[in-house]
Order: sequence, then C-alpha cells, then structure tokens
Amino acid sequence: MASYAAAVPGTNTITYFMWGFQHLFRMSFQLYAERAFAELDLDLKPEALLVGVRVAAGSTESYIVCIEPEDGRCTIDLFASLEERVAEIIASHPGQNVLYGDARSMDRKPRMIENDSVRTAVRERVDKYDLEHGTISFCGAPGRVVHPEVGEYVVVPVLQFDRLSFEKTPRLVQTQVGKGHNVFHVARGLLDAVVDVLLADARQTLKGDEPGAALAEEFRRDPVDVLRSAGRDLMNRIGWVGGDILAVAGLFEVFTTISSMRHERAESVGGLIIAAATHPAVKVAVRFTTPVPLRTPNWARKVLELTSNDLLLLTDGTAIYGLGSVQDYAADREDLFEVRFTGFHKWDLLHDGSILMRTTFGVPGLPKARFDRARFIQNAQQMFVGMSDAEADTIWQIVDAASRQKKGTMVVITADAEEEARRLATQATPIEPQVLTAELVQQLTRIDGALLLDPHGVCHAIGVILDGLVTTQGNPARGSRFNSAIRYVFSGGAPALAVVISEDGTFDVLPLLPRRVRRSDLAAAVAELQALTETKNWRKWPKLRARLEALRFYFGADQAAAINAALKTLQAASLDEERIWVVMQMFKPSPLMNDSFLAPEEAPDDGGAKSTLEAES
Repeated sequence: MASYAAAVPGTNTITYFMWGFQHLFRMSFQLYAERAFAELDLDLKPEALLVGVRVAAGSTESYIVCIEPEDGRCTIDLFASLEERVAEIIASHPGQNVLYGDARSMDRKPRMIENDSVRTAVRERVDKYDLEHGTISFCGAPGRVVHPEVGEYVVVPVLQFDRLSFEKTPRLVQTQVGKGHNVFHVARGLLDAVVDVLLADARQTLKGDEPGAALAEEFRRDPVDVLRSAGRDLMNRIGWVGGDILAVAGLFEVFTTISSMRHERAESVGGLIIAAATHPAVKVAVRFTTPVPLRTPNWARKVLELTSNDLLLLTDGTAIYGLGSVQDYAADREDLFEVRFTGFHKWDLLHDGSILMRTTFGVPGLPKARFDRARFIQNAQQMFVGMSDAEADTIWQIVDAASRQKKGTMVVITADAEEEARRLATQATPIEPQVLTAELVQQLTRIDGALLLDPHGVCHAIGVILDGLVTTQGNPARGSRFNSAIRYVFSGGAPALAVVISEDGTFDVLPLLPRRVRRSDLAAAVAELQALTETKNWRKWPKLRARLEALRFYFGADQAAAINAALKTLQAASLDEERIWVVMQMFKPSPLMNDSFLAPEEAPDDGGAKSTLEAES
C-alpha cells in the first residue's frame, strides 16, 4: 500500500498516503524510464522514488513525510525529520532577499522557495544514501498534489541507478553554463539529458488531477521521442560555447539535416569544431571572408567536402568561418566540441576524443561498448569444455582483428569445423587449416561470409555462407548477418559459437552463456527467501526478488521447488496485508544448466547472471 512517515501525533483516523493513486503513478513513471533506457540498449535499470512533504493539512490527520514505495531501496528512516530541514532551508534561502518587479511573481515567491527547499532537502538525503550504497540519484523539480482529506504535498520525483553502470559512459563535469544572472543548469551527457527529460515529464504529470488514475493517458511519449528531446537538450548546451545565444537552439536538427544530405551522390563525411572564434586551442588554417551560415544546410553540406581527418570546419555555432584544427586543448574547460559525420544520417558529438552522443537517423544513442576479453574467453571455455587458455586467447586475437574490418564480418567457432568446411564447400572457400595472423584476418574478411574456426583457433574456411533452420530466436529488427548466425548456432548439431561483428567494431556473441556463480550464492538466496516468509520484512523483498530473477537459470529442481513454495507463502501473506503483489513466473530447472556454470567457492562472483537466448525462450 502507500508509504508513510515516522511518528506524528494523531488518532486512529491517520492516513498513510499522499494521494490514492501514488503507487500507480510511481509504477508508471518507472516503466516509462525503463522503456527509455532500454531504447539505448544499455544495462541500466532505473528505480523510481517519490518523496513528499506535507505543506498543508487536510481534514484527516496525515503524516508529514511520505515515500513511495515504502519497500524500495530508500526507507522512511532516511527522511527522518525532513520537514525540519526544509524549514531551515526556507529560512536561509537566497530567494528571500529577491524582490520582483511585478505582484504576480511576488505572490509566487513563497511557493517557489518552498518547492526548491523541499527538493534541496530530499537531494541531501539521497546524496547521503548514494555515498553509502554505490548508487547515483537525480531529483526532479517538485509537483504539488492536493487531496481534500489528506492535505497538500510537495512531491519530488527521483530516479536512481547503479553508479558504476551509469558512469561507464563519457560525461562532462560542469553542470552550468552562462554568466551572471543568466546561469542555466545543463546535462553532463546524454544519459543525464534523458533523466532530465523523464523528470520534467514526471513533474508535468504531477500537475494533473489525481496523477496515476489515468494510466492510459499518462507517460505516453514514445521512448524514441524522449531520446530526441534529450539529444536536443544536450546540443543546446553545446551551443553556449560560442557565446551567442542565437546558437543555443536547433543544433541537433541542423546536424541531423546535414548528415542526411549528399553532395554529388557522396554521403556526408567530415567534421566541425564548435568553439568560440577566439578559443586559444583553435588553429585557423583557412579563414572565409564570407562566413557560411550553419543553419543553411545546403551550403554547410557543400563546404563539408573540404574537410579531412586533420582539417575540420570551424564554427561558433552560428556560422562556419573557416578550416582548422585543435592544438593543446585543456579538456577541463569543456568549451570545445567536435561533430563528426560518419555516413548517411549518422553523426557523432565528441569532447576531447570521447563520443558523448551518436545519432543515427535522427535518434540519439551511445556507441556499444566493445566486448570484454575476459568475458569472451570465459564464454568460449564454457561452450567448449577443455579449451585451454592459450587456445581461447588465440581465438580472441582473431575476433579482435576481425572487429577492425570496416564493413563488418563474422567469425564462427565449431567443434566440427573440418567436416563443416567440406559440407559447406559450395558456399564457402575452404583453405588448408592454419592459425591466422591479424594481418591475414583483415585480408580474408574483406569478402562476405564468415571465418570458420575450430576450438583450437585453426581456420578451415573463409567466406562461409551459413545455413540452418529458422528458429524462434530470430530477431527481425537485426540484419541478415545476425539472423543467419542465429539459425546456424541454434539448429542443432555440434556446439557452435558465432561472433557477429558490426560496422562500428562492436559485436554480438551467440550464444552468450550465463556467467558462473557459486553454489553457496544459490543456497544463500534460497535461505534468505525462506527466512523472509517468517520475518515478513517487506523492505528486503524488492532486492531479493531481483536477485532471484538474476539467478533463475542456475537453480536445480530441489531449489526451484523450495523457491516456489516460499513465493506461494509470501503471496498469501501479502494479500492478507492488502499489499500489491507482482506475480513471478514459477521457477523450474533449466535443461542447459550444468557444472560448467558453477564457479569455485574461493572465486569471486563473476558479476551476476545473464540469460542465454535459449534460456529466455
């Protein structure tokens, strides 16, 4: 049910909620955030939190501070005496000394100060939590919700993430731009910009009547549109570096349009440097006597043909004034950026060599991280029992070399490589078996088709066109190379591992087997669940539920039966207490699970479980 706060004098009529639909609002907001981050194809799982402070009492006595959910990461204890801290901030708020020239603004001033003070107090508490728990939290601007019986609450929406996962992507440091009275908050990177858009939408939704009641009408924006809004906001920040307010708006659309244009049938390839015309790190090689308006795409696209890797167009965000380069840039200034056009409808935003945003067909995103070597080797050795470290490393070196093939390619490893080279001879080029050097890999992957290796790293054929039966694991959103690998790997026969390499050098490994875990970790999760059926400590349940889901693949028949029995008990207890219960799929042993997925007891946990395509099906 709804969240509530610490002791406040009252009677039996005390209510425990801010408004009747707060749990539905919070759940909808979290799903909205999850969809947006899923669109980025990142392993980021946002958690939504609402923190409310009562600023006006209703007819029924209610708690001063409320949170939703009450059994999430943050407990009500974190916000003890929050209302007292809010009062302190209000008393010393710098806005108290501001005098506005119109009566309307003066009338609104107490409300603005109150809202800002609640947000500041909440941010202080979640910052403390973040330091102790390895999370990162973002507090949005508050909304106000009025319930005739409960009263009026200032409600702060919060999104929380695992800090290490969130900070893997490049981010800037500075959070403000402008000078004097014209200072504005800006996003540090694309992820921050997405969070800002989501929190702004949450605040807007909180302004409605009974937020959460009209689920079909709230948080309806398409995730791709969320990303576009975030991309625009991030580029607005970049527009400030030239010092001209006219450069702030529209840069995202400008560069997207230029990337879509051809010049004499050639795709847009080249780059620009965005900085103040007087920036000390900008070295001008050629200065145009008549600057080219940046917002005249045809002209801008034409002069883009003058650029090379070392000589880029120079712009202050409003006009292109020449060609030049960057020398001795101090990255901590964060006032010089590059835009690189990489093909039709593709462009990247960079700072100091790091890609802050990659836009494809008008949709912002981030480059996929290169596959981890240790993870690949572990996966290969689980797939081919008995593969030595040296053999696994040899295969990794071949895959790594193939990932530098500009047009993408594929590497297939199978225990039956010699026979497969003969069977597929009419749709491949068999070769005398040999271990390939990096140079040979680059040469031999220039043609379509896959390299065919055995588990020792020996190549038996090149340019292999794979066959296989259509399976349920196919993905129509992916290309023919990916789906042909799916068909081959999951059609049966000898074990096979496929590496599908994209044009940007990132790759998919099929199948990607779950990481190894210890038996003791599995036993501990089951024991904790069984203990929860006795203690009914619901605050522990969300994290334990996520842990059980992550370990689902590994549980044997006896453990699965114990888990299902405990879940049945917890569900009944939850319904008796009138709590919301999210039904979980019953646990059952996976036919793919074997001892190769278990780590030695003295080894650290490999980082959690991830389902294979087979397990998901």
